[in-house]
Amino acid sequence: MGAARLIGYLRSAGFVLIVIVDPIDEAGITARKTPGSDLRDCLEGDGGGD
Repeated sequence: MGAARLIGYLRSAGFVLIVIVDPIDEAGITARKTPGSDLRDCLEGDGGGD
């Protein structure tokens, strides 16, 4: 499929969000709140974030 997976911490909401983006038109395919290793990686600075 080739979609990009973006992970970022939303300070105002207080949780980590994963957004799946179509690489052709950069439209969001889906987004969801994430637990577990994605959250840990983001908070440790390994998973992106803002």
